[in-house]
Amino acid sequence: MKGIEPCPYCGGEVEVVKLCRKKTEKEDVYRITCMHCKRTVARGIKFEDETPAKGMKRIEEYNKVIEERYALPGSNIIRQHYSARQRDKMARSYHAESSEFDIEL
Repeated sequence: MKGIEPCPYCGGEVEVVKLCRKKTEKEDVYRITCMHCKRTVARGIKFEDETPAKGMKRIEEYNKVIEERYALPGSNIIRQHYSARQRDKMARSYHAESSEFDIEL
């Protein structure tokens, strides 16, 4: 992901995915994968050789990128791309037309 701290091992781009917390976990957890060397943090906030501060910096950058790309200012709603809205509109009109010809038994 662009705009996120690179891999500490090779300097490659990392992919961060927020995971669902287990009942026993109090903090958010993430899967972090380097797209170049494929080193992975299966469930956590940092790579093994990193300090907690460096790991938290990456998570803060991730949250900022996600907020900028997918949320409207001041809301928690994900913005849908124009082409997706058009596709949904076409699908609704198609289903409305086809339901006119349904035969009741």
